[in-house]
Amino acid sequence: ALLRGLELKPEAFAGHYELAKTYWELGRWREAAPHVRKAVAGMPDVASPHVLLGNILLRENNPQGALIEYQEYLRLDPNGLMAQGVRQMIEKIRRSARP
Repeated sequence: ALLRGLELKPEAFAGHYELAKTYWELGRWREAAPHVRKAVAGMPDVASPHVLLGNILLRENNPQGALIEYQEYLRLDPNGLMAQGVRQMIEKIRRSARP
């Protein structure tokens, strides 16, 4: 139903984010990717989609892109529900990038 709704109203960015989360939870991150990218593009000031995009970028072997998304989440919502986990991911990425 959500997918059909997005076909009718592709600018429903929150719907893209919800669909991306569903795909992610099902382990279908490649299918989640275009939807979370649309959500971030359409709602750049909403923090949580940045975390999911960061997670997908890690799966795509793009840790620097993930780092940017995680930092953007913290800029938008430094005390948010995911802030502690995001800080841990940032530190993990930075540690793995060191020679």
